[in-house]
Amino acid sequence: MRIKQFLKKKLPNFLLLFLNKLLLVKRILFWKYRVINCPICEKPTKTFYSGLFPWIFLTCSGCYSLGRQRIIANYLTNNKKKIEIKSVLHFAAETCLADFIHKNIDVDRYDKVDFHPEGKNFIPDQGSLPIDIENIDEVYFKKYDLVICNHVLEHVNFIKAIPNLKKLVKKNGYIFLTFPIIESWEKNYINEKITSYEDRTLHFQQFDHLQLFGKEIKSYLSCENFSLIEHIVFGEDTVKYGIAQGETLFILKRNN
Repeated sequence: MRIKQFLKKKLPNFLLLFLNKLLLVKRILFWKYRVINCPICEKPTKTFYSGLFPWIFLTCSGCYSLGRQRIIANYLTNNKKKIEIKSVLHFAAETCLADFIHKNIDVDRYDKVDFHPEGKNFIPDQGSLPIDIENIDEVYFKKYDLVICNHVLEHVNFIKAIPNLKKLVKKNGYIFLTFPIIESWEKNYINEKITSYEDRTLHFQQFDHLQLFGKEIKSYLSCENFSLIEHIVFGEDTVKYGIAQGETLFILKRNN
């Protein structure tokens, strides 16, 4: 510690900056991989970091899952006997999570949604439904026991999307939602003047995000027909399963 303080006092700033970057490179090159008990792989697996700076994610080397997929698998594993799921609608379906559900849950129907509202040349995955979450055809309403919408709401008009999601669920059915949320913010951050990719990254964490949520989003989720549950993996389990501290799975259950 004394050496560090001495160097800060004696060395010029440009040299301190250079040494700091060298230290960062060393940490990356000699980073010791973590082993997690991946709930999707169902065994201990090595991990690596993925993503784009400054948003880095701990990724399972077995199934390539992120924490937001593992938190759903973790919840389904621990509550398999409490909830009955025979039909699933999965928006922007992640392969790892889809494989987990097929393997561990006895579903009769599993529909995937693959849709890009601005992609003129966008080709959906084979077998996927091209459903626009902001404008859903009534033919799909109230047909599913579980609807999964994993990191989608921040990309769309959530005020239109959330009521549509609620119409898709049967009585006693569930909606699983994850999204970036700043719990210390009271309100959602929406700014229609922010349109460029660079500005969206600065303001909303990613170039294709339209907003960033605060606690206000919970008022849009809960209503008299739905109860809201917040599933948060705690303490040692965040390390065990490789889930970021504070990562929240929002669960809506239809009551009628």
